[in-house]
Amino acid sequence: MRPTVDKLCQGISNILLNDIVPELSSPVAQRQILMISASLSRIMTIWEKTSQFPLIGENKDLREVLLAATNTLKATKQYYKDETLERLTQEIDTEFKREYPSGELYPSVHSLLEENGNLKELLVKTITAIDKTSCNYKSQALDELRKKIRAHLRKQLNWELTFLELPRSI
Repeated sequence: MRPTVDKLCQGISNILLNDIVPELSSPVAQRQILMISASLSRIMTIWEKTSQFPLIGENKDLREVLLAATNTLKATKQYYKDETLERLTQEIDTEFKREYPSGELYPSVHSLLEENGNLKELLVKTITAIDKTSCNYKSQALDELRKKIRAHLRKQLNWELTFLELPRSI
């Protein structure tokens, strides 16, 4: 399991404060490490207060893709019988009925991450089911669904790649 940004920053901060600062003899270097640790604390706070916004959008997009998938797979079941399709559509329907706790104006990051993980897992299962079904049953609806999934994955990848862009001043 990948650590969240806040857990990663907390771990780095702990290493800096507990392992590196005691080894430094220069007060200037110690202050610099303390400033880095304070900056990491600020990043953790910003992440906790703002990271739900991209997750809300991604979860909405995933739900739209999975809704299209379940509709297409249910229609496909009329012509092609497969236990995998039946189980998958039931899993998607169950996930859509599931409520995530968010008693506040903005849902918590952790509940959104849980939902995001569940939706991504269903998307992987959907991709696998489409590939398996397409080997035995050819359908334009399945091809259209595959295009919709690819478009979603491309959009998500493009957004994630923006984090790798270097500042222009470097």
